[in-house]
Amino acid sequence: MLQIILLLLKIIGIIIALLLGIIFFLLFVILVVPIRYKGIITYQEVADGEVTISWLLRILTIKIDINKNKFSYRLHFFGKKWLDSEKNIKKPLEQAGEIAKDTVQSSIDEIEDEIDDSTKDTDKVYQENTPICEETQNVQEEDDKKETKKNFFGNIKKKYKSIKNKILAFWVKVKGIPKKIKKGILNILSKKEAIQKVLLNEENKKTFLLLWKQLLYLLKHLKPKKFTLFVAFGFDNPAQTGQVLAFLSSLMPFYEDHIALAPNFQEKQLEGNLYAQGSIRLLVILIIAIRIMTDKNIHKLRKQFLK
Repeated sequence: MLQIILLLLKIIGIIIALLLGIIFFLLFVILVVPIRYKGIITYQEVADGEVTISWLLRILTIKIDINKNKFSYRLHFFGKKWLDSEKNIKKPLEQAGEIAKDTVQSSIDEIEDEIDDSTKDTDKVYQENTPICEETQNVQEEDDKKETKKNFFGNIKKKYKSIKNKILAFWVKVKGIPKKIKKGILNILSKKEAIQKVLLNEENKKTFLLLWKQLLYLLKHLKPKKFTLFVAFGFDNPAQTGQVLAFLSSLMPFYEDHIALAPNFQEKQLEGNLYAQGSIRLLVILIIAIRIMTDKNIHKLRKQFLK
């Protein structure tokens, strides 16, 4: 009996070890295997292009299409299409349209049947009863006209009141914006000394330096390995075009030969194309998050700013 219990425990231990091994292996794969992205986007009054995001030898692939500023996506898993934004949108709309069509048609048929029945009944009553006096008919018609006029003017008054109330509510919100901005500025100024103390503290300086370094490290990791951008631009005022060109030219050391500029001093223009290719590892993002979260002074800063 004891041997059987030990054997069962051994089997359970092996199963648990296998499950833990599979979980750790999957975590390792998710964190280490890079997520690759590649995109080509062109802009000429409208944006067109395609962006592909793939993971683990294209086992999981997301394709984003941009067609005249409209976005659509497709998800492929092991080469099979699992999600398609266009189909997912079109199918419910088509089904809803068919259902609505059927319900409307059925309701129309019912109304027609009721009208036929009512006309038959009225014909019988009209034949059996004596003809109605012309004076009473005229009085009834005048009353009906007065009632329709009342309803018409009443609806106009209701709509006018609702529009007026909406305009007033919107105006109250707009009037309140400067007060909110003023209140926010006064709140910041009231904490000016406290913010200066936080910024001038030596430990906080080290924390801000840590955050800055981690941000640069993250941007360096996210930066595409291949990147080219062509921009043709122009403004109504040639002087303004020259100013923008001078500013962008001053940034030349940062983007080197990856960006090409074509200024247009004669007419207004904005066209271009972008190509980018790179990869992201979740392990790097996790390491950055751990470095920030394990810094003791980060928690102190958060508490100070939340006071």
